[in-house]
Amino acid sequence: MTTLRHRFGRRIAELRRISGMKQEVFSEAIGLTAKAAGDIERGMAFPKPEKLEKIAAALKVPLKELFDFEDSRYIPPPPPLQTTEKPRAARKSR
Repeated sequence: MTTLRHRFGRRIAELRRISGMKQEVFSEAIGLTAKAAGDIERGMAFPKPEKLEKIAAALKVPLKELFDFEDSRYIPPPPPLQTTEKPRAARKSR
């Protein structure tokens, strides 16, 4: 049987991966060590209630999304496009 901690941890890991955030960056954003964040993702620990809002904010999802275990296919809206590349010069045709 899967515990709430394990389901929650898998959900957090999934949302973090979808957001493209590395675990180290995520742990800093929520004010935990990388080990503590990893323990949460592996279902070995559950965050204190005051950390839940920080987790949702760091992942840019509504708080209720953290507990949406049924729909594990949450896809957040894409970030705005930011290009720093210069346009390529057009090729000359022969």
